[in-house]
Amino acid sequence: MLLSLFVSLLGCVGGLFIAYFISVPASAAIVLLLVMFYAVSSGILWLRQRRRVAAGWNE
Repeated sequence: MLLSLFVSLLGCVGGLFIAYFISVPASAAIVLLLVMFYAVSSGILWLRQRRRVAAGWNE
């Protein structure tokens, strides 16, 4: 729950900074930043699971 709060806060503040520096709408920058967070975290989890399966650590 606390991690979700920090990710949301980081996405909001980061999106506002990005919107300010590249002159795009703030809502679009926030959404794109949160989508990038989701994609990176999903990719990391997928790679970790793939390595476990390759190593024979099936759960």
